[in-house]
Amino acid sequence: MDPISALGVASGVVTFVDFTTRLISTSKLIYQSKDGTSIENLQLEEIYTKFRDFSANLGDPKVPESISDGKPQGSSFQSQPPEDARALRQLALSCKEDCDKILHVLQSLRVPNGRRRAIKSVKVALKTGLGKDKIATIETRLDRVQRLMSMHVGSIISYQMTQLSYMVESMSNNRQILGPQQSTLDSMCIDLAKLKLDSNFEAMENDASTTETRFSSEQLTKLTDLLSKLAWAEEYMQAKIVTSSLNYDSRPIRHHAIPEAHRETFQWAFNSTLSNWLSEGSGIFWVSGKAGSGKSTFIKFLADHRSTRELLKDWAHPRELVIASHYFWSAGTTMQNSYQGLLQSLLFDIFASYPACIPVVCPDRWAAAKRGDWITQQDNLINSTSQWTIKELSDTLRAVAASENIPLRFCFFIDGLDEYDNDQTELCAVLRAMSLSPSIKICLSSRPWVVFEDSFGASTAQKVYMQDLTESDIRKFAQDQLETHPRWKLESTELDKKTKTSLVEQVTRRAEGVFLWAFLVTRSLREGLSNDDTITDMQKRLDRLPVGLEQLFKHILDSVDIIYHPKMAGALEVAIHAFQPLPLDIYWHLEKNFEEHDYAILCPVDAVSNLETERRREQCRRRINARTKGLLETRYYHNRVEFLHRTVRDFLLTRDMSNYLASKLPANFNVFHSIAKALLAHLKTTSHYHAEIAAVFRRQIGENTGSFIDQLNDALIYAAEGLETSLDPESRGSVEQTLDEYERAVAELVESSQVKVMSIFREPCDGKVLFREQVVRHELAPYVRLKLQSSGEYFAGFEISPLYSAIAPLGGWWDRIPPSVEMLKLLLSRHDEELNYTPTCLSEKGFPGYSPWFYFTELYMYRSDPRKDNWSNFANVVQNRTFGVFLSHGADPDSMPSGRSMRVKTIFARFLEVWSQDRHQLYISGLEESYLTTLDAFLRARPCLASGITSTSPKIVEMGVNRSAILDVCHWLSARPETTPATRCRTLDLVSGILQRIIKHCMNLDDDGGFLDIIESAISDSDTIDYYQDQLLQLIRAGGRWNGGPRARKRRLSLPTKQTPANNSASARGPREGSKRQNRGSSSWH
Repeated sequence: MDPISALGVASGVVTFVDFTTRLISTSKLIYQSKDGTSIENLQLEEIYTKFRDFSANLGDPKVPESISDGKPQGSSFQSQPPEDARALRQLALSCKEDCDKILHVLQSLRVPNGRRRAIKSVKVALKTGLGKDKIATIETRLDRVQRLMSMHVGSIISYQMTQLSYMVESMSNNRQILGPQQSTLDSMCIDLAKLKLDSNFEAMENDASTTETRFSSEQLTKLTDLLSKLAWAEEYMQAKIVTSSLNYDSRPIRHHAIPEAHRETFQWAFNSTLSNWLSEGSGIFWVSGKAGSGKSTFIKFLADHRSTRELLKDWAHPRELVIASHYFWSAGTTMQNSYQGLLQSLLFDIFASYPACIPVVCPDRWAAAKRGDWITQQDNLINSTSQWTIKELSDTLRAVAASENIPLRFCFFIDGLDEYDNDQTELCAVLRAMSLSPSIKICLSSRPWVVFEDSFGASTAQKVYMQDLTESDIRKFAQDQLETHPRWKLESTELDKKTKTSLVEQVTRRAEGVFLWAFLVTRSLREGLSNDDTITDMQKRLDRLPVGLEQLFKHILDSVDIIYHPKMAGALEVAIHAFQPLPLDIYWHLEKNFEEHDYAILCPVDAVSNLETERRREQCRRRINARTKGLLETRYYHNRVEFLHRTVRDFLLTRDMSNYLASKLPANFNVFHSIAKALLAHLKTTSHYHAEIAAVFRRQIGENTGSFIDQLNDALIYAAEGLETSLDPESRGSVEQTLDEYERAVAELVESSQVKVMSIFREPCDGKVLFREQVVRHELAPYVRLKLQSSGEYFAGFEISPLYSAIAPLGGWWDRIPPSVEMLKLLLSRHDEELNYTPTCLSEKGFPGYSPWFYFTELYMYRSDPRKDNWSNFANVVQNRTFGVFLSHGADPDSMPSGRSMRVKTIFARFLEVWSQDRHQLYISGLEESYLTTLDAFLRARPCLASGITSTSPKIVEMGVNRSAILDVCHWLSARPETTPATRCRTLDLVSGILQRIIKHCMNLDDDGGFLDIIESAISDSDTIDYYQDQLLQLIRAGGRWNGGPRARKRRLSLPTKQTPANNSASARGPREGSKRQNRGSSSWH
């Protein structure tokens, strides 16, 4: 029972007790009813009606259900303790019994002709009807009910005060989520404190059993009202928390970056086939057009325009309308040009517009937000703020559209499909399927590429080409751009007016529907006006500007002052090759590096002031504009440098322009190293300290996170690229010098406490070790090799093997960058003896059995789930042949950590299990060949083919006897064949490859433990492997295992039950001479 309902029940009981006590009492106390009428003036009918209402309320069948189990029934608050719930139920039922007795007497007193009976005679009649003893008993019981009710209400309120205090504190700690509701919360906190003080709740908490406090119904009503407000506030915060988990930093950036539509343009949209589609249509409306024709501006205009909403409301009626949008951006972050980013943007807008749908479609996340799991992150639990998977996003969006309990219709505006970074054909299919829902329609835009023409171009009524409709818009734009310049109207002869009109028409005609061309040309003409050009001069200026965007871009670059050309080319190269748009601060340091080659190395570790930072940014804005003539521009709201338009970047990536830029730069210019040096200077001159938030979190087993680590990892990625692309020893030496300075700077920042470090083990942090822990996660094996050659003590400060740091996650849980294979090879060549060994310090810290080898498989195999996006973790390491690297250096395929009894599979058994359980993901990822190659690596390590059970528990061993590594394969042979021809064919190829390898492996063993007989029997009995059956049986026959024809006795697919796991392990694996595991006396059974 939730507290609001509980207090409602309590209020009903208190009202009944008060009224009844005064009715049957012999005292002269006067009871004032709510309407001001004293009890002395009430007539029999009013009294009868009140008791009838009391009986109905006290006997509400919903009350026992809601309070008997102590569970919340829809309220967002914690339920009260079950003992209080049961007590409330009993008190309510006790009162109902007394109420019904009195009601029975009152019924007998009612006069049929409606005459009224005075209150005094009612009292007398009650005493006569019930008897003196019963009256006394009822009075005593009512007094007891009053005392017990006070006690339990006090307990409930005390409990809720604790819960509310925790909730209020949690909400106060999330002020950035609450936003404008924070002031409401502050007001309610004050009310809560006053109520607690006024009602002496603290005394009740100290001794609730002895308190004489009596609660009035007014007090309970006041508290109920406050709880209702706080319940609303908590639900608001829950919705904000779940919605915020869909947000990402770059989500609004592209929308803000798209220029606003020029005034009075695009009005044709509301008098065309598009307006009909908005108000009545369904499916997809496709906006297409040339590059630079204004598609993005138009989509933004539509999504934000009031008239669009009004037309869509007609379509949505009687349901509510929700508009959601996403703007793909190829030059932006991964989220800005990915399917995940699309889904998160759409759901973010939906939840922000209609938060009531969240508990319906996201019950797990809603429950997690209610529990407060947004504060404490927990592994393997649904968390209100944990990263969403694509499957979860897709399922949620599907649920939103399909739910009958959500009265919504949705219109999605999606811009820039041609900027999506994956399979565009697949994206089109997904969007078409999405638009089949009667609750969803989609307006999208793209360039007129074949893939989009084929997908969306069939209906002429549901598509437009921008260049066919924007001539008048471009004319209006050009005219306004020129007329608003103060010098445009200075010359006003009739000839001048005609020439001006002609200029506007020429711009309109030559633009050929491309807004970007018109924008750049009118900008040049305005510069001419600022230079006091005559009309004749402006005509000449226009004639010199090429028709066509690419030619115009080249003309603009050629117009840059020649002394700026190296810095122009450098800035453009950085913008092209940066993994995402870089902050303006980085460009300031880039220019300093152009002027002073060793600037980043020599600049001191000293954070500059905010005032100096703003001065530098303004200086850099002006310089970038002068160097690139506006082809690069800075967005003020996030201070990042981006291309004016995607077409600029596309143009600069052409072969001719790549050569053009290279010709302007020094011969030894390396764009990645330049960015790494600029990031180094930025790291050294930026304040990383925050009093409450650590910049580095040292988590478990070599894993570091935090804002400072994010910056450092970004820099090391660029440094690794710079090292790889350096073609001569001098250039490589320069990158190595930069890395050395990074280490020195990190050490100084940590040791001087300018970077705050927190560790779950509360250990001191060495800055050099922190840096080296990050280095081994990157493609920097040549650098580490050089360090090891110059000093064998490079990893001397590490408490545990550097292999842990090399394996530890670099990205988020759902987007883990796999370990560097070259780095692992380098480390294993020196530390392979540590591969299967768990340091004592880890066991003491609660990580028993966490050898580097198991840590790797735990992160990238055991936790990978084909139903979730973290499957890519497994796919990446299989693709990179990472398992083979470990196994070739002595990794134990049969190892299993202690303390993991629920995971009874060895590493090899789990790997072999993947194909049978998750093979469809293997097909999607195209990993069949990589999987078989990795299987070869496992078999070369001579794994145990038995049950794979590492537990010593007989029950667990017995449970796993029929699920050995080999029997997983044999089990599939007896299963029903797959129905999809394409999938069936791929499965047959894969299982044949697996069986061939296992058969050959068994043939090479001195004693295969009977497994070859089991495999042969399974193949002979199988109806699923078609023509591979004879092939596989012939392979067994070639090895001397064929006894001529089908066996007379078919074996069951199980292991000999009398054979112990240890015997299975020994016989199936065979001797491993020279094995590091065997030499140390380790066993495959733990």
